[in-house]
Amino acid sequence: MTNLIFKETKEQKALRNKLSKRFYATYQTGERLLAIQLGYIEHKIYFDYGKNTKIYLEQVSEFLHFIEKDNSFTKRAEKVLRNISHQDYKKRAIQIIYLTLEQRK
Repeated sequence: MTNLIFKETKEQKALRNKLSKRFYATYQTGERLLAIQLGYIEHKIYFDYGKNTKIYLEQVSEFLHFIEKDNSFTKRAEKVLRNISHQDYKKRAIQIIYLTLEQRK
């Protein structure tokens, strides 16, 4: 999995910014975006409510009919990750880091 922290291309930076804007427009005040993973099976959003709080996960998948759906599959995550193809990440999943573990403290 590729981490997008350093040496982002213009396209990667645009994707990072677009997903961040969608997250903060969709999620509640006080929820902080930590990371987004884009993969072939599912896309995941990691967030918290500030330092020293639990890390939460919400996700979406085009393959929900093949996997067991649990409470982490949400409409909010669908709204943030809409139109982000799973096929594009079949052989190259990426992780976009917004706050590292050190920055959370």
